[in-house]
Amino acid sequence: MKTKRTRKEIVFKVVAVCLSFSFTIVAIEGYLEARNSNRYMIFVPYRQSVFKPDSTIIYGVSGVSHVSINSLGLRGDETFTDAGYHIVAIGASTTECLYLDQDKTWPALLQSSINGEMSTRKTWVGNAGISGRRSAHHLIQLKQLCEQLPWIDMIIVLMGVNDPQYRLSSDSGFIEKSQSTLLHESFTYIPRDTSVSFIKRSEIFRLLSSVKRVLASATIGQTLTGDQSSLWRENRHHARTLIDSLPDISDGLRDYESNIEQMIEVARENKKKLLFLTQPTIWKDSMDEFEKGIIWFGWIGKNQTENSGRYYGVSALRRGMNAYNETLIHVCQAYKVDCLDLAAILPNDTTSFYDDCHFNEHGAMLIAKELSRHLISMNKNGLLK
Repeated sequence: MKTKRTRKEIVFKVVAVCLSFSFTIVAIEGYLEARNSNRYMIFVPYRQSVFKPDSTIIYGVSGVSHVSINSLGLRGDETFTDAGYHIVAIGASTTECLYLDQDKTWPALLQSSINGEMSTRKTWVGNAGISGRRSAHHLIQLKQLCEQLPWIDMIIVLMGVNDPQYRLSSDSGFIEKSQSTLLHESFTYIPRDTSVSFIKRSEIFRLLSSVKRVLASATIGQTLTGDQSSLWRENRHHARTLIDSLPDISDGLRDYESNIEQMIEVARENKKKLLFLTQPTIWKDSMDEFEKGIIWFGWIGKNQTENSGRYYGVSALRRGMNAYNETLIHVCQAYKVDCLDLAAILPNDTTSFYDDCHFNEHGAMLIAKELSRHLISMNKNGLLK
């Protein structure tokens, strides 16, 4: 009798544990489904992160960096429902401003500056910047954001530095990527694929897949303190070859031009104001030794960690960036689209940057001031509607 009772107790406990586990999974799935809309998202909604940049590596940045992702999957606050004018900033790491505190990024400073100057209506600025992306990704992001957030009034695009780097990293010319690959690289979250199994389209599986992608890129991604920059700088410093001549990058420029033209077309089809910004960098012919020591771009190979040991010199990087910025300005002039030449305005030294192209706190403040001045001028002339 005792043996039978013991067996029943064991069976009961096993069943209880299984039921409890099942209910927990269902509850988590329901919670995630309620929080996460079935749409394209730059980041996982409601994510909260804290970075502690080392000021001896990330120069000109102080204190901790809080990263707060709102319900739209953008870095920004939830006040978009109360605003009368809505702006989304699209770009890569120079828009994301990961190591700057939430309120010190240039999109957040722009929001504060405009609202301080224009009291007639409240303006909201959402940050859709995500590190490592280039114009092909921004085109896809623009399309989806226009469709999903039809109430957006203006889109500001700061892009350019990853396009020449992507082209220069390959000895064999510009490498095309499939639209499927670009789509999955453009967003952390994408709508459920109804053609796959229930398990694979569940919110739990999608969240774990998102975490897996983040962890897979951790070897070349940003650490909590920014100390990966020291390694990347060392890799460049110990390069076995520095190349000063710029290769034929016309294939990359054609791709860049085509992406810009398509972005303009998408914005016009969706009746969105579009403002492009040229990409400023620290690269110049008269760089001092300290400035040369903090840069790490220009690798040839897979990435800044795994590469051939060959790098492009500062002169080649500067000329390449200039070619991409000039292409942007030319296309905007041809299509009569607004373009602010930040590269000609921002000081190209350590008062603005902590490495090749990433803005420190002062640099972000200067950008916000220039943009605010530009947008307020547009508003006075009746160009912001």
